[in-house]
Amino acid sequence: MNTVIETRSATLLGSATPRSRRGLSAAAGAVALALVAAAAPALPPPSPSAMLEGTWKIVATFVEPPDTPATEVLMTFMPGRTVDEGTLVDTNSAQLVPNPVCTPDQGVWQRTKRRQFIATHYNFCFDATAQYAPAGPTKIRDLIVLSADGNSLTGKQYIEGFDTTGNLVFVGRANLAGTRVVAEAPPQ
Repeated sequence: MNTVIETRSATLLGSATPRSRRGLSAAAGAVALALVAAAAPALPPPSPSAMLEGTWKIVATFVEPPDTPATEVLMTFMPGRTVDEGTLVDTNSAQLVPNPVCTPDQGVWQRTKRRQFIATHYNFCFDATAQYAPAGPTKIRDLIVLSADGNSLTGKQYIEGFDTTGNLVFVGRANLAGTRVVAEAPPQ
């Protein structure tokens, strides 16, 4: 089938006049230009201060449940297929505190505005009172806003905990505040 199509295309192009070949060439160029324009990102390229990539020290202050202590979080955002998306890894000061005990989170982030991002990440939790049997996954969603200088962030986090059959058993909401981790030389 491909051979017939290629043969017909070659025959059509072979019998075309130089003038009609220019028309075909111009039409093909216009189609290619339209495809490139359609694939272009909707947002302008970010300045360095609007880049999320890097590691952040964050404090998550819980609004719900209200008696949950604040949690320290390290989040690392890595680049993805475009400047407007990527992957993330997150670990926090409560992950290994029973019960449950959870793995670090893994997920993705996406730019929604110049300095605003959303993220979705998951982890797996285990029941320390039942010989670390699976307790179910957690799904975390973030709304993150970078400061004008790009060195601090604020945001909101929504956390859903599920049992091993997929039933929702926990909902948490937290406010986020953090600073970018910078490289420091050791003392002399």
